[in-house]
Amino acid sequence: MKRLPKRYIHLLMFSGLILLTFFIVAGSFIVSHQRNLLLDNEQHHASVELDLIGGFVQESFITKDFAKVNRFLQDWVEKRPYIIEMSATSRNGFKFFSHRSDTIAKHSFTIEKTVSFPPNNEIYLIVKHDLMPMESIISRLNWQLLFIFSVIVIFLGLILSFTLTKVAFIPMEQEIQRRIAEVNSAHEDLEKMSRQHQLILESVGDGICGLSSEGLITFINPAAAQILETPAKFLIGKHYLTATSHARGDRSFYNKASCPVCSAVKRGVIHRANDEYILTPSGRLLPIEYISTPLIEQADPKRYGDILGGVVVFRDITRQKQAEMTLKHAKEAAEQANRAKNQFLANISHELRTPLNAIIGYSEILYEDTLSDGYDEFAEYSHNVLTAGQQLLGLIDDVLDIAKIESGSMSLNLEQINLHQLINDVMTTVQPLVQQNNNTLDVKYNTNVKVIMTDAVKLRQIMLNLLNNAAKFTHSGHIDIKLNTQVQRHQHYLFIHIQDNGIGMNEAQQANLFKAFQQADNSSTREYGGMGLGLTLTKEFVEMLEGKISVQSELGMGSVFCIQFPLKEDH
Repeated sequence: MKRLPKRYIHLLMFSGLILLTFFIVAGSFIVSHQRNLLLDNEQHHASVELDLIGGFVQESFITKDFAKVNRFLQDWVEKRPYIIEMSATSRNGFKFFSHRSDTIAKHSFTIEKTVSFPPNNEIYLIVKHDLMPMESIISRLNWQLLFIFSVIVIFLGLILSFTLTKVAFIPMEQEIQRRIAEVNSAHEDLEKMSRQHQLILESVGDGICGLSSEGLITFINPAAAQILETPAKFLIGKHYLTATSHARGDRSFYNKASCPVCSAVKRGVIHRANDEYILTPSGRLLPIEYISTPLIEQADPKRYGDILGGVVVFRDITRQKQAEMTLKHAKEAAEQANRAKNQFLANISHELRTPLNAIIGYSEILYEDTLSDGYDEFAEYSHNVLTAGQQLLGLIDDVLDIAKIESGSMSLNLEQINLHQLINDVMTTVQPLVQQNNNTLDVKYNTNVKVIMTDAVKLRQIMLNLLNNAAKFTHSGHIDIKLNTQVQRHQHYLFIHIQDNGIGMNEAQQANLFKAFQQADNSSTREYGGMGLGLTLTKEFVEMLEGKISVQSELGMGSVFCIQFPLKEDH
């Protein structure tokens, strides 16, 4: 139960202190006043009685009946036990009467009176009263007063309690009810979450086993029981190895000392594997993939916690293994088919190259003869045959290069070359195509590097492919070659930029730019020709030279191809 707030406790203590002080002061005042009243009353009563006695003694002494005085006083004293001492003495010291009680009085008072009678005689009366009876009366009155005060205190306490209940306890009770409602709600949420977790564990497709620190199964979900081909109730309490018959990848079985799952739980480490087996009751060795995780209770973040057990999550990967085996066989078959294809391409390229070279040679002779003899029409025909043959030979060379790259038989021949000479030769080669589309071709050297170590044939082929593309897709424009060097991370690089202001490309076309047998789109193939192998070979050659190629293009604005090569030293 919630404690009373401090402000209410202070209020209660202060109120109680005020009441206690009030009752102590009031009680003391009342008791003192009451005692004084009773004492005054008793003294007045005793004085009145002594006046009466004095009158009787005076009359008796006048009649000289002294025996009567003595009897009267004796009788009067015997009827009043609170008188502890009384005497009647004449002026000359003769005691007519004397009485002394055996009672010892703690509190008493004395009254004296002088009785005169003729002729010139006096009697001194002295009476000593015991106050004990009066004290008893005062004590009874005090108890009555205490009872009255107690009733008042109880009544005031009830009023104060009722007030505090209205002021403090009702809000406190409301707070308690609210807290109880929160606890009940949290308990319901916890039960709901627990049911959800249970349903999750039961519905998950992977097998889950909870283990104690000794390796005994404390929990198992339906998927695990299904994989192990044993009802869950027969697995609870069994040792993990007894339930699973865990085996290595070579199908040799673990014992308790060597089992990685058990040792992982004991040592508090995570262990995973994907090439081991479990033996089912039906005798099947199931390939499994699993992870074993320890359950560690860490109350103090500064020290390693206590290992309470562990959890093993595993799955049957039979289908995965079968799929991997199928993929492996398919990969081997594809590699074999690719090798056969490459061999076929190499053979067919060789078989086509020999007659094609003869066709090209005879076409050149026929073209020159018909042109010199003035047969312009036949010269045009022979030139078309020559051009088609050369294009076909280039296509065969590209296909053969693709086959060599895929088979890994393409090699590099690194040598020192004159960069300027190679660029000039390439420009001379592509100049007819550049002029055919009414373009201009310029080169700008922003570097002092003239001699580099590279494969001249491949660099020449790279430049030819890029410049041929630029000349083919540009009409009445200009094509620029820019060369410069940069240092990046202590490595010198040669950058070659080939820029044109031709038809350009959009982003979708750029995405397929370096794929074999693809151009920007089908319309490009119909309008500009080609098989789409040039840029594919270019990218392969650049990467063989440990370089990179990139393109920036905008439709209708032209393209910029950038080649980056690391400069090699001559060893």
